[in-house]
Amino acid sequence: MNTNGPQFEQPSGELPPGEVLLLASRYLSGELDSIAAADFEQRLADDQFARDALADVVQLTAAMQSLPATELQVFPVQPRPAAFTTSRRRLVLATLLSTAAVLALIAVVNIARLPSELPESPLEMADIWTAVPEIEIPLDPEEEPFEPLAALDVPDWMFAALAADDAVPNVVPVPSEIDEENL
Repeated sequence: MNTNGPQFEQPSGELPPGEVLLLASRYLSGELDSIAAADFEQRLADDQFARDALADVVQLTAAMQSLPATELQVFPVQPRPAAFTTSRRRLVLATLLSTAAVLALIAVVNIARLPSELPESPLEMADIWTAVPEIEIPLDPEEEPFEPLAALDVPDWMFAALAADDAVPNVVPVPSEIDEENL
């Protein structure tokens, strides 16, 4: 390779240095058409950077060709497994579409259930607003109605327990009645 290396300042032409190196490589391999090859030859006559780039590409190609084949083992490209197979993509698409359809159906049903008659004037809206406290809300059939005074009523079982307590003699001995001999 060129001991000085390519000069990486902008050449006199409008191409960046990387493009000039690529163009030199394509020129050497014969990939350029006749018009592009003639343009590059004209650039070689005028541009020192293009000449250095072509010299570097020639030296690199010669060095690669001189290496033994064992040092240039090319590993076969192993294809990546597809993230989704065609049938899996179809399944995902069908699932997404059916979910979207169900959500759209739910939205349509909920919109259809909204009352369609809205008051047209603010006075009608005020009448409805003031009537709201008078509307009776139906209770849940499993729920018992709450009566605030019911909390003050003493249940019958409590009276029965007190009456039974009066009928049973006092079984707890008074400390003066405890016999020390029975302990």
